[in-house]
Amino acid sequence: PWSTLRHLAGLDAYFYLRYIRMCLKITAVSSFWAIIILCPVYATGGGNESGFYHFSMANVLQNDKGRVWVPTIFCWLFTMYCCFCVRAEMTHYVELRMEFLGGEEEERILQKRKRESKMKAGGSASSDSVRGREGYGAPNKIHGSSTTGRAGLSEGQGGGYGAPELVYGSSSTEGSGLREKQG
Repeated sequence: PWSTLRHLAGLDAYFYLRYIRMCLKITAVSSFWAIIILCPVYATGGGNESGFYHFSMANVLQNDKGRVWVPTIFCWLFTMYCCFCVRAEMTHYVELRMEFLGGEEEERILQKRKRESKMKAGGSASSDSVRGREGYGAPNKIHGSSTTGRAGLSEGQGGGYGAPELVYGSSSTEGSGLREKQG
């Protein structure tokens, strides 16, 4: 289901798949009505075209103005349908985005992680089980610690996402400040 996908893959992947679904719906509806309405109108247009041109506007005679209104009305109805689909998806996007930015989504995820860590640890919550927004593509910045800060990763698994893991601290050769974690 969509809610499971949203929780497992995140909002970006969820909305990307919804976008693909919306495009599929628009294409399917337009194709169905084009085959049912436009192809017969063009095929009986009275022109002497052959091949695929027989099913296009090229087959309609120039003095047959009534047949030109059919694709015009079709275009207006199809445009309204596209606007309806985009508006419905945009409304859904705004609702979920506001829920996410308001922290409701993140709070549910953090509560679930907290319960899972209690079950694994035998009733005591681990300090690494509840983290903020670390681990979303930015380098992991920690102060003098060797843990990654990402829930589910143990010590020594690195920063992940191809980013170097960074630590704060001083080194006799580099001075103080951020440096890349060694090892």
